[in-house]
Amino acid sequence: MNFLKRIGFFLVIMFLIVSSFSFYYNVHAINTNKTLGDLVKELDELEREAKETKDKIVRTEQDLINSQREVNQIYNEISNIEKEVISREAEIKELTIEIQEKDVEIKELMRFLQMSKNNSIYLEYILEADTLTDFIYRIAITEQLARHNNNQIEEMNKMIAINEQKKDDLKAKEIALGERQAKLKRTIVSLGEDRRHLSEFNISLGDEIKTSREVVEMYRKAGCKDHELISICANKLLPPDTRFWRPMVQGYVTSEYGPRIHPITGASSFHRGIDLSNSDRYNTLVYSTANGKVAFAGTYHDGRGYFVMIHHKINGKHYTSQYYHLKANSIRVKAGDVVTKDTIIGTMGTTGGSTGEHLHFQLHHGLVNNWYESTFDPRLVVNFPSVRRVFWYNRIYVYN
Repeated sequence: MNFLKRIGFFLVIMFLIVSSFSFYYNVHAINTNKTLGDLVKELDELEREAKETKDKIVRTEQDLINSQREVNQIYNEISNIEKEVISREAEIKELTIEIQEKDVEIKELMRFLQMSKNNSIYLEYILEADTLTDFIYRIAITEQLARHNNNQIEEMNKMIAINEQKKDDLKAKEIALGERQAKLKRTIVSLGEDRRHLSEFNISLGDEIKTSREVVEMYRKAGCKDHELISICANKLLPPDTRFWRPMVQGYVTSEYGPRIHPITGASSFHRGIDLSNSDRYNTLVYSTANGKVAFAGTYHDGRGYFVMIHHKINGKHYTSQYYHLKANSIRVKAGDVVTKDTIIGTMGTTGGSTGEHLHFQLHHGLVNNWYESTFDPRLVVNFPSVRRVFWYNRIYVYN
């Protein structure tokens, strides 16, 4: 019974895998079944998106300018507050010295004062009076002096309290401005990141537009009509072939198709092709993997560097091959060229996002004009040694 359950479970899993693969392939087969008019619409959409992105970049740059201007204003305000705080501290210091001096004077005066328990005040100064008139005068003078000094000290203490409060208020304002400044700086960093991402996206869009425009022009010059399916038109234009060949005479696989840790960013990523290299890294010629027509040949500003894209018809089915990181200015073909498996398209290099000389070789189901649509593992159709770093020495030998 357990055996039957296992068999049933296995069959269900196999059905789901086959169904998923069939669904995946059909979806991408539908995506590649486009008319030339569809490609033109996609090109128009890319150009519209590029314009919107440029507008966003302009707005982001203006926001950056405004935020930086506000930060500079806050710098000036904080600087003025700091100067005022220093001025207040100097005033408080002067007042403190003056109070200390007055305190000494009062103590000198009160040295002659003696206070009794019933609050009667006897002063040596008063008692030294010669006449009654002089005695009354001395009492009045002494009381007036004491009252004057006490009032003066009280007034200065009030001034110190006011100054201290002002200093506290200025400090609180300085803290608030500092927090606002820190927030603005975070905004500036965020806006800077937005601008960088938008600029990179805009460059990528520009590259996609460039590729799409060349693909459209290639099929238009070849006589395809806007209403005509590219897949049908391509059958008339693409030279047929029966198999794929290794794109280098000698080499070995350095990185497989599928999930991996990106060698530059260190992040998890999906590798959409297979990396190839060899010991003669600086003079390795790269060939078209099969007969076909060059859809794009040039350079991108992103990680692909100098690269070539070729459309193929293999056993009646359409494919696209792409070759990345070619040596700068080594490309020997141009868009619209008909190539065979023996056509040299360029030399292996390390342009774009690359850590060393190698060829990133990528295959797609259907006729695509981008780097991401309907990729699949090249090992499924191109014969490479099954183990990484194992050399092959020609394009003909078939490995098990």
